[in-house]
Amino acid sequence: PRVLAARPGQGGAMTPRLLPREGGAAAAPMPESVVLDHGMSASSCGYCDTTAEDTFASHGMWVYHMSVGDYQGLLDRGWRRSGQFMYKPEMAVTCCPPYTIRLPAKEFAPTKGQRKLLRKFERHLAAGLERRRGAGGDARSQAKG
Repeated sequence: PRVLAARPGQGGAMTPRLLPREGGAAAAPMPESVVLDHGMSASSCGYCDTTAEDTFASHGMWVYHMSVGDYQGLLDRGWRRSGQFMYKPEMAVTCCPPYTIRLPAKEFAPTKGQRKLLRKFERHLAAGLERRRGAGGDARSQAKG
């Protein structure tokens, strides 16, 4: 992706500037990706009960616009997204390293146990709707409150 490098602007505020794409003007035209690199940061872990403030380390960037190809390339390299913020955990220094598990949705076939659990959950949902209907009126009118 093209990177916006922060530099001091008016009043000392950091303003982004666009860096040139690798390959210069000869590169094939494609949608631009524009990000602001925030560098490395450390924070407390969101997974375990540790109280230390520097147990989770990551490199982050704010995404203003990103092409599909650039986004997929970052995901393939271990980056994650939260809204418009992308980050890559530093696995060697993080107390609870997150590992990505990818599943081709079109190839997924639930196991017998998963199908059984799904039926149980569907019965639970249906019973909840029946209880709501039995308490006076249909579920939609009660949901509107």
